[in-house]
Amino acid sequence: LLFQTGILDFDPKRISIFRMSDFSDDINNELRNVEILSTIKLCMETGKTILMINTNRIHGSLYDIFNQNFSIMATGDMRKIFSKVAIGPKTIDVAIHEDFQCIVHVKRNEFKDIPAPFLSRFQKYLLSINDFYRIRLQKLSRHEQIILNNIEEKILSFIQHFGRQYFYGMNDNTLYSCLLSLIKINENEEYSLLNLNQYYTQLTIKLKSFIEQNPTDIQQSFEEKFQKCLCNLYFQQQEHFNLRNFIQQLISKSLLNVDNNDLLSLENTENQLSFNTIHRTTKVIIFTRTSSYVLDLSQQLKNELFTTNNDNDEISNYNKQIEIINLNTIENSIELKDKFDTYINNRTKNVLMIVIDGRYEQQRLHIPYVRQLIDTTDSCYNTNHCTEPKYFLMLVHSLAQDLYHQSCFSSIFLYDWEFYFFDTCMPSSAFHLQKMLQILSSSH
Repeated sequence: LLFQTGILDFDPKRISIFRMSDFSDDINNELRNVEILSTIKLCMETGKTILMINTNRIHGSLYDIFNQNFSIMATGDMRKIFSKVAIGPKTIDVAIHEDFQCIVHVKRNEFKDIPAPFLSRFQKYLLSINDFYRIRLQKLSRHEQIILNNIEEKILSFIQHFGRQYFYGMNDNTLYSCLLSLIKINENEEYSLLNLNQYYTQLTIKLKSFIEQNPTDIQQSFEEKFQKCLCNLYFQQQEHFNLRNFIQQLISKSLLNVDNNDLLSLENTENQLSFNTIHRTTKVIIFTRTSSYVLDLSQQLKNELFTTNNDNDEISNYNKQIEIINLNTIENSIELKDKFDTYINNRTKNVLMIVIDGRYEQQRLHIPYVRQLIDTTDSCYNTNHCTEPKYFLMLVHSLAQDLYHQSCFSSIFLYDWEFYFFDTCMPSSAFHLQKMLQILSSSH
């Protein structure tokens, strides 16, 4: 939320983020704590802003900083501020730059359990996506406010009609994360809605002509042609079952291969859209049910996922571009970071898939850490490699009985994240999946 709203940015020269992991090898790792504290010490000396998340294990070492127990040494017009930091067995004096700032992130449901003396050391702010959305909504023109209010009203009605439990990962902030993403701020601090064309990605551009049909023509939704078009869009132009096809759409530079005669023809201006003129989605979380195929997903099964019978088929080469990390094989954050670095430095790989077993609480605890690592890696690399981006895909699987009754992670559409739900995640040949889709499509 802080990054989406521009309060913080990912400029490594200005801010450092410290999110400690919950890997078993990291929890009681004193050497790792010393490394983090040494980096924090450097940030204090150079005047960076630090954001601390899940760092309660090292808070005791920063007792004097948090309590603002400073000593000041003045010489003429110069002054230096010092405080004590416990790094390992030693307590050392650290020079504190006057621009240094510290933000400690605390989950709302953990707030009541935090000791009052610790809370008293900080200015406290309770932030929610809904609050930020309401603030920015009021800064739009009256006409744009009416548009967003109508959107909110219709979506809430839609959710209520079908039942919130059928929207996986949905919580009170999911809708408002989407609406907040529609509001932009220019260099003059002026607020406005995104142009509709700015909101399409390589995964949604094929829906453009359908989405932009006359919204005032309510009668069209009852026409057979409309229903058939919608069905074809869902089963043929989008992907909800097959990982291979989804990744192909994700990384494809050919955006507008729409040959379905039943779809409305694309506008000439849309045909001119190229790889570089639309927003690219590079970060995706897919929720799906646990299966033997997903459990065994590895570098070996990757060949089955992307190889076809046609050796000349472009799809058969995609397996060379995919790197897969099974999170249950990772012992600590250093090992995970090394695998990310290896992926970034490999010129032939452009998709990193992280498989997370949502059946186990310990695995679910790692999701925010992995997401943060993806955000940081994506920002550092893709900012400078816009034409050849790297993609990140988190595949989170859970048992069917859990999948439909509780969410292992909230779907929050901030900072360019996208969320998808796959009812099944199988090879295209499994259960004659393509035949099933053809039957479903033709029946409408």
